[in-house]
Parts: sequence; C-alpha cells; structure tokens
Amino acid sequence: MPIISLGFRVDASPHDLNPLTHIVSEYVLIVPDSTRVSRRVLQQVVAAATAFPSQAIAVEGKFGAGRSVLKSPAAKQKASRHMRDYRIALYKNLGVKTVIREDNRIQWFGCKKETQRCFPPVQGTPSYILSGRNTPPCCRKNIRRTVAHVLHTLLHAGVRCWLETTSLLGAVIRGDLLPWAEYAEIGIHASDVTRVSWIQRGGADPDGFIWERATKGHYYRVAYSASNRIYVLVLPFVAKNGTMRPADWVKAHQKEFPERHLHPLAQIQFGGRQAPAPNDARAFLDLKLGNSAVERCYKIGPKLLYP
Repeated sequence: MPIISLGFRVDASPHDLNPLTHIVSEYVLIVPDSTRVSRRVLQQVVAAATAFPSQAIAVEGKFGAGRSVLKSPAAKQKASRHMRDYRIALYKNLGVKTVIREDNRIQWFGCKKETQRCFPPVQGTPSYILSGRNTPPCCRKNIRRTVAHVLHTLLHAGVRCWLETTSLLGAVIRGDLLPWAEYAEIGIHASDVTRVSWIQRGGADPDGFIWERATKGHYYRVAYSASNRIYVLVLPFVAKNGTMRPADWVKAHQKEFPERHLHPLAQIQFGGRQAPAPNDARAFLDLKLGNSAVERCYKIGPKLLYP
C-alpha cells in the first residue's frame, strides 16, 4: 500500500498534489485515521461492492480503533516541531521572509544578525534587482537598525550628519527606505570624522556592528554584523567657500551642494523615527538627482542606485 504525502512541494504539479490521481485500483475504501478493519468486515465490503458495482457502499459493521496518536504531551510536542520545521522549509523554498498573522503578529524567516544577508551581488547589482523584486523585508529591517545605530553613535559624538541622497529620497516619498534600497546613505562633515572613535579605528563595536573604511575613497561603511553584511554608507563632505564637496571619494549620484542646505538641519520621518535632514529636502534632491527628482523617483527606479 503506497503512502502519499499531501504536503505542498514547490516542484510538484497539481496532478501530483491531487490524491485522487493516485487511485489506480477498481475499488477504494476510505476510512478515518488510526482505524483498523477486521477481515470479516472487509470481506462483507468486497461482497457488497461486487454485487452492486455501480454504487457506493457504506459499512453498518464496527471498525476497531487503531493505535492512538498525539495523545501524550511528548507526541504532541514532536508533531508541533515537525510542522514548524516543515513550515520553515516551505517558506525557504518559496522565498518568504516575513509572515503577518491575522492577529498582526509578525514572524521573521529571513536573515538575522548571525546569518548572511539574503541576496548576493551579481556584478555589483543585488540579485533581487535582476529578478525584478524589491529588497527582502528582513534586509530592510536590518538596514533600518543599522541606520538607527549609526545615527545614535554620530549624534552622541556631536557629529553634524544628515540623510543623504537615496535615503533622503525615500524619507520624502514614504518616510522610509526606497523599496529597492541595498543600503542607506548618511552624510557628515569631514571635519567631524575625528570625533567618532569607531570611524578612526574600525572594527566591531560593543553592539556587533562593523565599522570599516572603504578600500577606494575617503568614505566609510558600517555593516550590521560580521556575518550579515547589509550596510550603511557614511559619506564625509568638505565645506569650502559655502559649498559642500565629497571628500576624496566619488559616487555617480553624489554631487556638491550649497552649505546653506545644512544651516539649520531639519528633522524628517525615516523608518519609524526622526532623522536629521537638509532643510529643503526637495530642492536638495533636485540638485543631486535633477529636476523633479521626487516625482520621477518611481520612473527611475533602481537605476538611481545602480547607474
């Protein structure tokens, strides 16, 4: 007697998942779980089915109870673990990163501080971009956490800092990261870099975030952890004659801008908290990205980040 699993499989066809397609015999006996049928009752069923081949047969005989299942606490716990492991494996196969339940509880199944991020780069472009998807929700959550940690560290040290181009654009449009963001950008005054010990010496801070200088150019990265390399860019700008210029580093969408955009700094909603920002965010973004940058954002899409 074959045992057919009704568990959902990503690689299974609808035909394979339909139990009726596996029936190849002339007669079928359907019984509840954990049921034992005596030989006498089975013979009666066969005789009735033979006499009335075009009709369904209901048995008026008594079925015996089989071995009880899931009665003990240990058995129930084992079944619960099995279902949990099956569900996690299913989410992994389907690429599900987070589940929001009916009572609004959120369960995460994506990357964590102790694991690698969810996506590899392909020639410098995140794999999810090439697949036509947005940033996985767990990676977005980890970017937000890194942003919050970096801003807290910088502001506590008295550093003048602000949300930069792509992160500022996301804050203006939706109060959060752009849907396809691979990282966040924070600008700082280059003269304030010496105030932050972790920028100077690098390495893992007490909370496990990794501070490091980029191999090319005078800017910095802060990774979520040694394993999970989702990150925030810290971009120093030099003030000269009323203009803020990138401090010996180059990124395609980073341009100089008037210093007046930082005097005074404003506050903007970003990822569930307030963050420092240029005082005229839309005009600032038009300088960096061209006229009507906010209105054109979704038409530009990921090309803004990966020109």
